[in-house]
Amino acid sequence: MMIAKHKKYSTSRRLAPFQPNRPTHTPLALGAIVFFAIGAYLIIAIKIHNEASDHLENLSIKNKSHGYLPPPHHRVEQLLANGHYLDKDERPVSYITVGQSFQVEDPKHPATASWNDAFSATWWTSVSNFLKVEKFESASQTPEDGVFELLRVNGKNTVMTTDWLDFSVEHMSKWWKALDFPHVHSQQAVNKVIDTLTNYVTSRKMMNAQIKVPQETLVVVAYMPSKTSYKSEEITKWSLVATLSSFIAVGMGRIIVSGRLPEEKELIVDAFDIVKEQFQLNSPTPRTELSFCLAMDEAYNDAGTRFNIPMSALKKLRHVLLGDASEGDIQCWLGGETTTTSIKKEDTVKKFEPIVQSKWKYIALTEPDTLLTIRPSSLEALGKKLKEGYVLAPHRLQPIPHGSDFKGLGIEEDKYHLIPAAGYFEHVHAISSNEMSCCDAGPFKPVFVEKTIHDFGTQWWMQGFWEITKNNPNETMSVEYAHKHLLPYPLIRLVDGTAVTFCGANSGRMCRPVVDREFFYGACLESVTDEAAYVFPEQNSYTRARVSSLSACILKKDSK
Repeated sequence: MMIAKHKKYSTSRRLAPFQPNRPTHTPLALGAIVFFAIGAYLIIAIKIHNEASDHLENLSIKNKSHGYLPPPHHRVEQLLANGHYLDKDERPVSYITVGQSFQVEDPKHPATASWNDAFSATWWTSVSNFLKVEKFESASQTPEDGVFELLRVNGKNTVMTTDWLDFSVEHMSKWWKALDFPHVHSQQAVNKVIDTLTNYVTSRKMMNAQIKVPQETLVVVAYMPSKTSYKSEEITKWSLVATLSSFIAVGMGRIIVSGRLPEEKELIVDAFDIVKEQFQLNSPTPRTELSFCLAMDEAYNDAGTRFNIPMSALKKLRHVLLGDASEGDIQCWLGGETTTTSIKKEDTVKKFEPIVQSKWKYIALTEPDTLLTIRPSSLEALGKKLKEGYVLAPHRLQPIPHGSDFKGLGIEEDKYHLIPAAGYFEHVHAISSNEMSCCDAGPFKPVFVEKTIHDFGTQWWMQGFWEITKNNPNETMSVEYAHKHLLPYPLIRLVDGTAVTFCGANSGRMCRPVVDREFFYGACLESVTDEAAYVFPEQNSYTRARVSSLSACILKKDSK
């Protein structure tokens, strides 16, 4: 009986087979875990998406490459409806704010150009802004401090123009030094450089003489002779003549060429004679006054062998304006009639006013290898900006040796020193300030996509020549591959300037040539989406991906 009950019990109970590591969670618990996991994933994904969207929006805001194109045709009607009337000699100018690198990277900061972007060894500002820079009194090892100290003291009041043709300079010495190679072609190349500078001088035309700000400007040219293996003095002289011509054409009131040694005066006076004849400055009251004045003869090293001419010249001018100079120095630098005033140290309102008063209200600095480019119709607007207390910093255009500039000399195919005018580098866009603009493409610099500026050194545009020369033992490297970092940059020549080829700015910034359909109303003033006006619309959508893929394409082509 007992067995029967036990048998009944044992047969009615079904035991599940043994399953090792069987989870003990219920279906409800599993569902909850999955639900929360999916929710957490979605939250993270949404957060990443939002951050990416914000980043792209900020990039779009900061990077001018997303929009500086010509305005639509109704732009003129809009301006007139708002009561904005423009004379044919006055063109509106838009500006880029300059700041430190960390400010450019901050999407909330207005700066979209760094101090390095603004460096061109040239600036234009008021006497008051100049006198604020007390560090011009200090010895410095770097000529660049003549620019950086001014930017540092004047902070956010430094601007560059959005349209490079409104205010820029052509930096010529790096160009001719690249051509000064030690073989049979050197003489032809250097002769071409001198011809280029000579043609530039003879093609200059005077701008509107009624605009006062240039007439009230004293320009300081920090004189440093060029050193080349062939015709060194000729290049130095004609480079100085070209620099003087570019500032005289704008109507600058007085130009001081300041050097360290009295014996430098002879070559400088020869340059003066050339521009006086070219611009008829031999009258008793010339439109532009010229003078050679010595800078402070101070070395910055203990051995007394190293000198900083820009800083020494600025220090001397500062002493002249503050009355800490001889009568002879004051007359040499300021010329004309001057008066000396007494300003008390506690008078903070006039703290940065000159003690020696003259007719000069503005100061400009430059070097003798730097040719000024200003659109004549923008000169009035630039003058207004200076009156408002700003520092104007020009874009520094970087010429590069290109075969199209040396046709018929037998050197245009020399890939070790020139970029032959073929393949990807065949076409050069000729732009004229009378018909076109070259709109700043923003802080994104294509050259630094795969490498930093430290990888290239200070002359990133020359990297391709070094690649061909040093890293090409079998001479199989193509020109396109060697200069692949230049591919995103349009090759451009200024018809109104030297007309030599350049590939962007010294800093790595880029501008886009634009057909200026409504010329006197500016092509770089606002953001529109009419890509048809670009001279090269295919350049409009250049991104990091395209740069990388284009480089990969060249690499693949080279490997075949």
